[in-house]
Amino acid sequence: VVSGSTALAVEPLTIRAGDSPEPIHIVLAEGAIVDGVVNRHGKPVNAWVYAVAEDIEPKSDFREFQPVLSDEDGKFHMQGLAPGSYLFFASDIELSLNVHDSAETAHWRSRGKILRVEPGKTTDLVLVVAEPPEEP
Repeated sequence: VVSGSTALAVEPLTIRAGDSPEPIHIVLAEGAIVDGVVNRHGKPVNAWVYAVAEDIEPKSDFREFQPVLSDEDGKFHMQGLAPGSYLFFASDIELSLNVHDSAETAHWRSRGKILRVEPGKTTDLVLVVAEPPEEP
């Protein structure tokens, strides 16, 4: 999202009296889709599924997605993912996770799967529920 040379995801658009701002341009792309199943001990389960973009830049990248809850058969569907690589993982509990903090994502990174998704394509994924880290 830009207006002239101003990247609106990074800085605000300031318009002063008498200014004639550049038009705002929003570029949309066809999103990727991920369909999958969550298992525990080889059996489908209901769990929260997360997608964390691998190449997030803290102030300019807004590829954060709300987790989706798989159904009772463990099936889940995510759509509208921007092209790129993502860490996918599943948890029994809904997490409040700062995806910009590598310390918070390290536990999940070692228990998830990293996949590259492409626009307009569906990727199939099987995840195993990961136990949350133990509290110190």
